[in-house]
Amino acid sequence: MLTIGLGAMVGRVMGDSGAAQRIAGKLLDAFGPRWVQVAMVVTSMLIGVTMFYEVAFIIIVPIAFTLVRVTGAKLLWVGLPMSIALSTMHSFLPRTPGPPPSPRPSTPPSV
Repeated sequence: MLTIGLGAMVGRVMGDSGAAQRIAGKLLDAFGPRWVQVAMVVTSMLIGVTMFYEVAFIIIVPIAFTLVRVTGAKLLWVGLPMSIALSTMHSFLPRTPGPPPSPRPSTPPSV
């Protein structure tokens, strides 16, 4: 819960401070308005490598809302690729934050 709460705080600060608008502007400059989906997929994959799905989703949502407002695109058209890329990174990569898993205890061979 602490991790999700901190992610929500970072997402809120990004939205209120104008960081989300700045990131969205840079994405539009790099990819153009036609390739907003690709920009969200790349951003989601980069952020999804280092964070849990829930935290990354909370952090990226202000960027998605800003891109929708600036480009006039539909929210599902921008948000769905973001969510799919985040869930893909979360599913295929091992758990990124947290301690490493403990090794399995070895069982003696049966006779």
